Amino acid sequence: MVTADNLDAAMRRAYELHQAGRSQEAAGCLVAAIKLHPAAFAPYRLLADVQCSLGNLAAETAVLEELASLEPLNAETWRRLASLHAERGRAEDAYRAYLQASRLMPNEGAHWEGLGAAALSTQRFSRAEEARDQLLERFPGRAASRVLAGHIEKALGNEQPACAAYKAALALDPRSSEAIYNTADLNPPAPDDPLTMQWQNRAAGKGLDNADSANLNFALGRIYEGAELYDTAFAHYDKANQAMLRVMDAKGIRYRPADFEMRVARTLATYPSNALRQPLEPLPLGLRLIFIVGMPRSGTSMVEQVLASHPRVAGGGELTIAADCESFHEQRRKECGLHGALNPENERERSLLAEARERYIDKLFERNLDADFVTDKLPENFARLGLLRLLFPDAVIVHCRRHPIATCWSLFTANFALHDPYYNSLEHLLHYYRCYERLMSHWRSIPAPPMPEMHYEKLVSNPEIEIRRLIAEAGLDWNDRCMAFHENRRPVLTASCAQVREPIYSTSIDRWRHYESRLEVLKELCP
Repeated sequence: MVTADNLDAAMRRAYELHQAGRSQEAAGCLVAAIKLHPAAFAPYRLLADVQCSLGNLAAETAVLEELASLEPLNAETWRRLASLHAERGRAEDAYRAYLQASRLMPNEGAHWEGLGAAALSTQRFSRAEEARDQLLERFPGRAASRVLAGHIEKALGNEQPACAAYKAALALDPRSSEAIYNTADLNPPAPDDPLTMQWQNRAAGKGLDNADSANLNFALGRIYEGAELYDTAFAHYDKANQAMLRVMDAKGIRYRPADFEMRVARTLATYPSNALRQPLEPLPLGLRLIFIVGMPRSGTSMVEQVLASHPRVAGGGELTIAADCESFHEQRRKECGLHGALNPENERERSLLAEARERYIDKLFERNLDADFVTDKLPENFARLGLLRLLFPDAVIVHCRRHPIATCWSLFTANFALHDPYYNSLEHLLHYYRCYERLMSHWRSIPAPPMPEMHYEKLVSNPEIEIRRLIAEAGLDWNDRCMAFHENRRPVLTASCAQVREPIYSTSIDRWRHYESRLEVLKELCP
């Protein structure tokens, strides 16, 4: 017979095992207790703690999701789940969980801070502004409130208000490494500035948290590179990347070359050339999508800003919708017993493709992206072009390219916080780039639809010729606003948000050459 007493006994036993370092046994004890008492909250809470101590982030997430369904009015459960989703890079899930937490407990500043950050990362700009307003009204003394305000101004291209917000954050908390990094990114002080010396001393100090070390060293890299002290800059960039690798490793986020190679092989096997010759019929909505793909830091933000300056185009930014649809489609194929190469002649396959397309469009309209053309600028969509070509046969796919070493170096020096961990290792960048080239070679071998290519170096050297070509190949009439793209005030929520507010300049083309002797591992990528 199930009683409260044996539940209490099971909880005590699990807690003792956990405290004794026998967490796997504790987890087993708690799973058994949950089977007997599926509506009891306490075993779920302790099991989440146990899975956290074991580093089983997926299992911890699953436990918290179940707990949230059992006690949907518990704000702390939603906050913890949201934080975990954010750590795992699941921005959409983090946003929804923080939204629940902030609604249930609106007087908790951390909920609004998390909601604001998640809203920005999922391109929900108005929701981010709402979170900022709540924070500044209710919690003006929190440094993180000012940091969020700075991020919003930065996304709008308002450099001075952004700097003022970050400085306000530092006035409240001089140790806020996020405010330090963004201050240095927008307006780096000189190497001999007292502020630089202060940050340098802190970066060299003992006991520094890895996330703080990453922010501080990326900031110092910016400062010394701006002063043309390239050896010192490289040393700080290298330290920043090492610290970021430790941050992600602690969260179970690792780049595994063999796993990525398997993913590439599976993609090529699922979408052979003949599978892409019978896509779905074009959308009957008067809507045409423009997918902008390529390696990150290859000019995708600039290309989108040019296109989004056209009055018939709405800029969607780095949407995660296609990735969600790919996961959904893979799961549905598995449920239906479909494996291997996709066969669009199969009625069931076409039905599943139609489901995936409907899911994409529904999520697109949730963002109020309504125009004749809508851009989706997630660079990594290059890995799922097979699915996208089947779903949207009349879509424009713009492939952005840049000198391989310039691209890799730009990624190595960019502070993306939690992200794909290949960014933080030159060896992993080399491997990932080779896999990217393999996939793009496959997609380019398929003649239809055409895939215009934009070369960053050509774009900055001959902007009018290249921009006119881009507009024509996207199926748009010419509009002079496209040449004045830097005047477009739309929010830009990428690492290139400052660059796209400026007229085209060419100084970044050969930036990597200042570090050429340090980048031997990437030399085999040279054309």
